[in-house]
Amino acid sequence: MHISSVNFDVDLGPGTTKVPVEFELQNPKLWWTNGLGEAYLYDFTFNLIKDNVVTDKYFLFSSS
Repeated sequence: MHISSVNFDVDLGPGTTKVPVEFELQNPKLWWTNGLGEAYLYDFTFNLIKDNVVTDKYFLFSSS
């Protein structure tokens, strides 16, 4: 399920290996104390796009 996307432009100079990214989850489902409910986990996909072409992808998947 696709929830939302965030787009922004950055200038990557020679040797740049990290870009800080901030985002906010709207109305996230909170975790319950161990044994009292489900632990909601989220999946994330990050795309690096240059000239409207995806040049790299990074995935963070929950274990669910």
